[in-house]
Amino acid sequence: MTNAHPEIDNDFWISTKLEPAMKQPVFKSLSIFAVCICFLTTGCASSLTSSSPLQTTVVEGEKRLSGTDDLRFDVHRNSEDDFLVVTQTPVCREMATRESVSRKQLHGVLPAIIEIGFFGLGILDLVVAHAIVENSETRTPLEDAPTGNKVACASSQPAADQQVILQYAGLDRLQYGLTDADGIIRTEAPLSQEPFRYVNVFVRTGTAKRFAGAIWTTPATLE
Repeated sequence: MTNAHPEIDNDFWISTKLEPAMKQPVFKSLSIFAVCICFLTTGCASSLTSSSPLQTTVVEGEKRLSGTDDLRFDVHRNSEDDFLVVTQTPVCREMATRESVSRKQLHGVLPAIIEIGFFGLGILDLVVAHAIVENSETRTPLEDAPTGNKVACASSQPAADQQVILQYAGLDRLQYGLTDADGIIRTEAPLSQEPFRYVNVFVRTGTAKRFAGAIWTTPATLE
């Protein structure tokens, strides 16, 4: 039995052969592109991280107090007897332990993200890169360094037998005195009867003058 329309069959046969042939270059191009992306990005994060230089930082650790470094003077008013009392508190320098920490920095995160989007390999790449960072870390102890803070390291005690200087606000005069065994300020000359708002109290230690505090008071405070 012969075909009544052989030209139709031939056209159909030719079209069915050409359609896959036309798709092959497109598929081949996509395959080449995918291979190139895979070649360019696979292992990029771990490779860049491994070849990166070490970054060094100094890290502070635990805090501790050194030996007594100084005295802190304070002044307050005894509400019962209406005296000014000077106290002294030992203070210590705060020290911090230090370490020099060297480690590589994580690189190539963006290419690894591209790997995740195309092939899912970026997760493994990032895990390997992170492991490289962790394994590259080295710690070297350094000498302890002061933090700049001074912390009270003992209880306050009366500042006995200390020379003090009283400076009255609004009055152009200074008054000198001594503290007794209880830290109470004793002065020889009576205070001026002129009004003043507060008095600044200084403690003389050698040639230095240490500010102990200011007290809002009246001339009747130090009798």
